Amino acid sequence: MKTNELDSLNLDYKNIVNSTLDVVDESILILDHQDEAKLNKLVSSSLKLNPKLILTSNLCKIENNKIIILENFYESFRYVLNKIYENYLDLSYYGVTGTNGKTTTCYFINQLIGESNLLVGTVDEKDLFQFTNETHLTTPKLFNLVKLLSLSSKSVESVAIEVSSHALDQNRLRDLKFRVSGFTNLSQDHLDYHGSLDKYFEAKSKLFNNNVSEKFVYIDSEYGNLLKNNTKIPSYSVGLREENDIQLIQYSSEEDVIKFRIEDSYVESNISFMGPKFVENFLLAFGMLYFSEEYDLNKLINNIPLVCNPPGRFQLISKNNKNVIIDYAHTPEAISEVINFALEKYNKVVTIVGAGGNRDSSKRKFMGNSLSNSSKIILTNDNPRKENPLEIAREILSGIPLNKDVEIVLDRYQAIKQGINLIKNDEVLLVLGKGHEKYQEINGEHFEFSDGKVVEDILELIK
Repeated sequence: MKTNELDSLNLDYKNIVNSTLDVVDESILILDHQDEAKLNKLVSSSLKLNPKLILTSNLCKIENNKIIILENFYESFRYVLNKIYENYLDLSYYGVTGTNGKTTTCYFINQLIGESNLLVGTVDEKDLFQFTNETHLTTPKLFNLVKLLSLSSKSVESVAIEVSSHALDQNRLRDLKFRVSGFTNLSQDHLDYHGSLDKYFEAKSKLFNNNVSEKFVYIDSEYGNLLKNNTKIPSYSVGLREENDIQLIQYSSEEDVIKFRIEDSYVESNISFMGPKFVENFLLAFGMLYFSEEYDLNKLINNIPLVCNPPGRFQLISKNNKNVIIDYAHTPEAISEVINFALEKYNKVVTIVGAGGNRDSSKRKFMGNSLSNSSKIILTNDNPRKENPLEIAREILSGIPLNKDVEIVLDRYQAIKQGINLIKNDEVLLVLGKGHEKYQEINGEHFEFSDGKVVEDILELIK
């Protein structure tokens, strides 16, 4: 069937799904796969679920009156997407990539713009993707993004998206053109998928070419400058030097103030956010919107005091003379940064951390080394998945200096409880790795677990 013949089917576009996991009685599945055998297997299993129709490509060799072969699947798929949410390509998209800081930067973009912006990424407080049974990814596939837009209760004019290296490598957001993209940093992560740091950087770099982004803003660093030299689209830098397009002049989390220059304009404002590298993430977000030429500078400045920390990102909980900070830090660089930032404010830092199972195990030793400045370390479970939790802890332990005070308490609740009991009112407990997450994944099962809620419950019991 040709694309221009789809209307003859009188499709209910609200009932179209893009995953076998979402097929229910009388739903319409649109699906393709580059592997012919896998596609036929997916279609065959879907037929058992009694869909109304299956729209697929000519790689499908199964004969059934419910199967409609599309001559140009890609063209027809785009047509369907536009029927689900008309002119989705005309929105202003802001994409942020990098090892650390994607969530914070996108969250700041969302707050600087306001209600007309849709935030898509790791933090999904409102469970926006409940319409699908697929696992919620940092960067959703295009179909799920368009579906989300169609279900939004507000008038969306722009979208801030965390863009992962996996999504870029898999071309998950094919067709989207970003108004402005941002690059935070690069350090070791996901090498189990990419194989090397060079390949990891290469995947990140795909966001910054002419077919994907109109322009980009980057934090002045080795990889940021390498990115600038490797791409031809207009770029703008964030840093401390006069040569930077956005220059940080003064920042004080104690006085809650920031001063910076953006091109020839000088800005001074009160702030409500605090955290390691958060000022860089903020300036990156501010710069992306400013250089998009879609927002008035004064309006952006007026919104600065409204910008606050995302959930689970340097989230401070203080109660009964105890200070606990929840943070998502799980890479060696991020762990080191959050510890050093906390040491500027507290006399002693106790750190609780683990590592995800069935992920990049090569970074675990470096995670251990990044804990060097913590006074006390408690190794615990993160999401061990199907790995041996004790073995994960031992791999982190192998990188921790021998003179450090370290314990292994695999029960995360007990680890947090023990950590809270160890600190005084001028000290802090860092609970790292899971941030906003609401569950633990152990041996294929998901158990309800929120670091924030656990901390609140334990602090409430202290007299």
